[in-house]
Amino acid sequence: MRNSQRCGLAATPFSTQPSASTGAVLWMYEYGPPRKGRDEREGWVMPEVFTGKVLIPGDQIDVYLAALKEAEEARAPFRRSLDELNAAFAASLEKKYSRRTVLKHTSIVELFSIFLCDYTDVERLEDVTRGLVNSHFRRWYQRKVLDRMDSDETRVELKKFFVFLDQEKGIHNPKAVEALR
Repeated sequence: MRNSQRCGLAATPFSTQPSASTGAVLWMYEYGPPRKGRDEREGWVMPEVFTGKVLIPGDQIDVYLAALKEAEEARAPFRRSLDELNAAFAASLEKKYSRRTVLKHTSIVELFSIFLCDYTDVERLEDVTRGLVNSHFRRWYQRKVLDRMDSDETRVELKKFFVFLDQEKGIHNPKAVEALR
């Protein structure tokens, strides 16, 4: 379910005619029932990654900000659980690695949790797909984080995190582990 849908908002075209100056169709959020897209082959809702720009008419900005606050409050429990899992991951790494290595691994996991909470509609770690953990996160990381870290390094850190979740916490996601090999 999309962040906007969690708080009862649905994206609808503000105007179906493209703007004369930009050629873009303006979208706005209005209250309404959430819309779900189902993958008929699998029978489950496919997680979405949110990209692009949202154009909000000036008279609708207060409604948008209120909906954004509601969406953040709705995502707060998932964000807290990811932070707790990252802290447990750090504690397990501290037994084997130096502080610098632990910080490196946990910072990537922290960025991954920001990506999941703010840019996707994933509600459980079991729902993370192969594309989310590989392509989408890698592209997001390159756009948002000004870092020269190799994508293989991020892959290794995320793989260690998902293996930790599988072995220590009982959160199984074989698709993500297989995608990170």
